[in-house]
Amino acid sequence: MSNYRPDIDGLRAICIGIVVMFHAGFRDWVAGFVGVDIFFVISGFLITSLIREQIALGSFSFLSFYERRVRRLLAASIPVALFTTLFTLAFYTSKDVVTFCKSLIAFVGYSSNWFFLSQTGYFATAPETSPLLHTWSLGVEEQFYLVFPALLMVCLLRFPRRTIWVDLLLWGDSHARALVPAFQRYAAKRHLSVVLAERDWCPPLAGKGHGGRPHRGIIDRGCPVFNGKVQGFIWDHDIPSVVLVARWSFYAHDRVAPRASQRRRGRTAPRRTVRRRDRAHAPGARWSRCRDRGRGARTECQVPSAFILSSRLGRSLDDLSVNRTVHEKLQASARAAMEQANAHDNVLRIDPGRALCTRDKCVVEADGKILYLDKHHVSADGSLFLYPLIERELDGFLGKGGRSLSRRRPE
Repeated sequence: MSNYRPDIDGLRAICIGIVVMFHAGFRDWVAGFVGVDIFFVISGFLITSLIREQIALGSFSFLSFYERRVRRLLAASIPVALFTTLFTLAFYTSKDVVTFCKSLIAFVGYSSNWFFLSQTGYFATAPETSPLLHTWSLGVEEQFYLVFPALLMVCLLRFPRRTIWVDLLLWGDSHARALVPAFQRYAAKRHLSVVLAERDWCPPLAGKGHGGRPHRGIIDRGCPVFNGKVQGFIWDHDIPSVVLVARWSFYAHDRVAPRASQRRRGRTAPRRTVRRRDRAHAPGARWSRCRDRGRGARTECQVPSAFILSSRLGRSLDDLSVNRTVHEKLQASARAAMEQANAHDNVLRIDPGRALCTRDKCVVEADGKILYLDKHHVSADGSLFLYPLIERELDGFLGKGGRSLSRRRPE
């Protein structure tokens, strides 16, 4: 599941402290390699969890997995390789430069561990003099991931029932991911397992979404296939409860703008309009525009940016509150469809507006915390702000403490 684990971050901090103290000379106090070993375990745990869920949902791709690994590593590897090369050319002897170049090639090929192993011996240069010695652990890790995903896929496909167990599935578009903190807390308090099935621009509906067809290019083209795989996953693993999350009013209304990548590029504006545009983007003008639009149906400005503007201008974020009446009109179409589904005994509709809205407005901040990540996605604080509502509604529907979700797990 895609969520933040503060306990794992704390463990990482401890490991970093152990490694730093080891290299600082406190070798009698700490065992530096223990810190590295724990890093291996953390990495394996997180990556295995990610791969397992993607395989279960049928969305795992070897190409995408290795592409993400390369992109993540290149950001740090390129500066390290460049700096160490310049340092070596400036201060090392020609013989040591040759050895460094060999270690650099091994680093690029993620085989540093084997290279430095081959450099041991009575007459070998002290390994501490190599600027890239620390990359041995990266070589071990990447060689592991070269083999492990294929091995894990074989195991999961061979024994699917013994490796996947889900009590609660959170399924939806990017707004499902935004609500992860609240559902993670709900599951943790009840010792339940919860999985996220999320795809941007993809409402959790059978078929293609809006009326069975893509709507003005808004619905992602891969959405029908993804939703079909999620439905198959639900049936195959007998998941007792599924939470559907989406920006329902967005898909229900016709007044939806095409995605930015699908808009036609306009011609360059005349030079005489530049000054007018600069005035329009002045802090005061931007605040007025945000405030006026906020009186409409929904938050029309990036809330974090508006928060910075409010601090600069001495204004209150309360001015950006959304008009409750217009908000209700915007939600009417989606709400009508939800009410039809809500008529079934096994369906519950949770309206976030019950927590976010008062009689006349819907707030964007509470107790000094920003509730939105942008114009419409709730932030982590916003998700936890909704938690009491989610907990109360789910407990009333599923039974106190989510007992109806608790099943005897297979041995």
